[in-house]
Amino acid sequence: MDAIDENVDLADLWTREIANLQAQDPQNAREIQLSEQQVEEANYAIANLEKLHDEVTKFWSSIKRQRNIGHVVYAPAITVDQGHTEYTSDWGVFLADEAIVKDAFEGNTVDL
Repeated sequence: MDAIDENVDLADLWTREIANLQAQDPQNAREIQLSEQQVEEANYAIANLEKLHDEVTKFWSSIKRQRNIGHVVYAPAITVDQGHTEYTSDWGVFLADEAIVKDAFEGNTVDL
């Protein structure tokens, strides 16, 4: 919520800046336009952040059901410079809960 609050504060600051510029000299068109763009950007960010917050709260707030998709079956220690190749070996095997992943499972891939 800090990011949302920060953007609300910025939008308020720029709105007051627009009012001050208009009161000083209505001919400050360029400065007023820049401040209006900043208000629009802040409002856009606020709407997107609130949407993200709502989605995360709705779909990912239950750790037990939505974040736990299975359990680790085997995970060997990470090895660095495996076989003098300068590569790192970091892998594991886990058993996914079919009820959770069945609809979205696309095969044996990992989207990084």
